[in-house]
Amino acid sequence: MFPSGTAGVCCVLSLVCSDSPQNCILQNPQMRVKLARTYAYSHGWMHQGWNCGDYFADGITNGASWYSLSKGMQDFNYLHTNCFEITLELSCNKFPAQEELEREWLANREALVSYLEEIHQGIKGLVTDQNNNKVAGAIISIQGINHDVTSGGSFPPTRRCLVLQQILGGRGARQP
Repeated sequence: MFPSGTAGVCCVLSLVCSDSPQNCILQNPQMRVKLARTYAYSHGWMHQGWNCGDYFADGITNGASWYSLSKGMQDFNYLHTNCFEITLELSCNKFPAQEELEREWLANREALVSYLEEIHQGIKGLVTDQNNNKVAGAIISIQGINHDVTSGGSFPPTRRCLVLQQILGGRGARQP
């Protein structure tokens, strides 16, 4: 649902949308920022912002504001699969020495678990018709988010990551 990659040059969490800050329109920014803050504030020090000589408020940044990367997998996966991705820059050293690994693990262990627990935020379930038959291709729209999700009609259930305010204001689902 929302994997992460590690790059390693700084201790910061980079959100999807890495082409350019001017052309970037984050879809579902509330959920993205919630995921990012969950990780950063569960981390040993990432949320403090000052890392490796750079400052990132709350320890997070929009990828395009930090460095531009055209046609990255984060953007593609979200636009075409509804998969939220973040990049975790976990260390000032891209290849930390063996004796630094335990410290890195201890700083990130709780953050990784907290991040994974966020999969339960939002809505999930099977879309069915009036006869309780699974409906493939049902379009699920959320008011204020210009990115619909399409149901698969089988297992696993359709998921849509949302924060509580988005769930209460949603428009529901419609059949194709």
